[in-house]
Amino acid sequence: MATWDFNADANGNPTNDENATVYHKGEYKINPETGTYYYETLNGKSPYGKELLTPFDIITKDGSKANDYDFFDSDGLNKSITGSIMKTTARIAPMFIPYVGPVYIAANIGLELAKVLPIVYKSTFGLADGDHSFANKIEGIAMSFDNNKVSKEGS
Repeated sequence: MATWDFNADANGNPTNDENATVYHKGEYKINPETGTYYYETLNGKSPYGKELLTPFDIITKDGSKANDYDFFDSDGLNKSITGSIMKTTARIAPMFIPYVGPVYIAANIGLELAKVLPIVYKSTFGLADGDHSFANKIEGIAMSFDNNKVSKEGS
């Protein structure tokens, strides 16, 4: 979700003046044309503290009849108990399929490493280098495939 990365004035310019601050760091941005929240690309920014859109959230269109049965979708306001059970089952079941299980587990371990290694790099070797855009990109991609997301109401 698009959020402000800094305190901004009415024109969207960074400001440290509390009296001129209209948008506060961390607040959701609103599209002036539609009046709704929207997603933006990270463009090398850190995904830490951001709400990321996963490919599983866009399998079906929000508000459609198919979305009512899409148990992978977690970007709505609520999630049914049945949907939560189905999602958990779909995450665990491949581990018990012969020949598929080890590959599935290895892929999940790789995904977790792709989330952790950029953080380790930025906190050690990256201290001397101010540009972390590549590490942020890897971390953002890995975090977007995180299937542990919950609905807004659940958070």
